[in-house]
Amino acid sequence: MILLLIRHANTDATGQAISGRKPGVLLNDEGRRQADQLAAGLAAHHIEAIFCSPLERAQQTAEPLANSHSLQVQTIDALTDIDFGDWAGELLSTLEPNEKWKQWNLFRSSHRIPNGETIFEVQGRMLGQVERLTRKFPHGQVAVVSHADPIRTVLAHILGMPLELLHRIEISPASVSTLRITDWGAQVLQTNLTFYLGMR
Repeated sequence: MILLLIRHANTDATGQAISGRKPGVLLNDEGRRQADQLAAGLAAHHIEAIFCSPLERAQQTAEPLANSHSLQVQTIDALTDIDFGDWAGELLSTLEPNEKWKQWNLFRSSHRIPNGETIFEVQGRMLGQVERLTRKFPHGQVAVVSHADPIRTVLAHILGMPLELLHRIEISPASVSTLRITDWGAQVLQTNLTFYLGMR
């Protein structure tokens, strides 16, 4: 199977605040352009199915891609963003002095977000969904629209990286990271592809 891992496109909160599972976070004008460019950039791919996080920003990113392939977006709860618990909606600048925030970013494998998820729980649900898709589409090409850190956990697993090093993997808005998954294992073919957005 070829699996396209796609991060949602840009929002006003991207890089500024913790959106998490907060409702009502929508693509801004730039994000809508990115979603259209993503669909155009992947138009030649023979995508069999598109699966998506339930959050609005991911759904809005998936819709132009689905329309270009005459497919329906299939919503999967396991593809949602991290449950950021008490930090959802907080500005990054507000969280910077918070000792628990610092510890979670430095030692993610040993800390739980206050009233939220552990990074292992995020990775577990993401990998479980990848396994289910691999069984269902063993020889197909499938797109998954999700969020930066959940995508990073999948890549980290395949690359054998500790979860503390997640942010060594850049996952930009509307980027595509491609996996090949076979009976013999998985390969990372490319990460953070954004050429169709006019980005390097």
